[in-house]
Amino acid sequence: MLGRQESPERFAALARLHSSEISEGFLTSLGTPLLSKLYRAISRCPQAFIVVASVDGGIVGFLCGSTDTRRVYRHVLSTSWASLLPPLARRLFCWRTVQRCWETLRYPSRSAAPDLPSAEILNFCVTHRLQGGGIGRRLFAAMQSEFERRGICQIRIVTGANQLSAIRFYEKLGAEPVGSLEVHARSESRVFRFAIEKADG
Repeated sequence: MLGRQESPERFAALARLHSSEISEGFLTSLGTPLLSKLYRAISRCPQAFIVVASVDGGIVGFLCGSTDTRRVYRHVLSTSWASLLPPLARRLFCWRTVQRCWETLRYPSRSAAPDLPSAEILNFCVTHRLQGGGIGRRLFAAMQSEFERRGICQIRIVTGANQLSAIRFYEKLGAEPVGSLEVHARSESRVFRFAIEKADG
């Protein structure tokens, strides 16, 4: 699990993996320097965690979880705004970027169904060349263990409606579809509820 004592190089590797595998995402459009600083800030938040999969010392997959996304956003903004602003500043001259930043920050207060849990997967990524080899399932299992350790029994999962492989993956694991929403305008996402299984013993 990545923690606050990790080197900047580890978070840079995480950012590069994010950018290469989620190439059309809004966060990717903000650039890898900002992503690196963002993941480092998230790792320092008590309400978040990042589990990683490594091969020969290189990160090949990761899953970022949150027990309360609204509190994660507040923590990141209040503690790391000074480091996040420089790589973001020049992009704020674009109105579309400002709008999508606002939509992202507003997302935790929106709901696709009543009584959705506040805990959720913030991001989940496995390098394309190793997809289908079980890395995603191992990361998901590690996530469940961490959520269980934190006393979380249910989470929500939000993924793009066009991310068919991700949707199939979550459905195979038993995630329950509960609706859809638009995190960003004209971009539909599917929403699932998932029950955290207790570890044996």
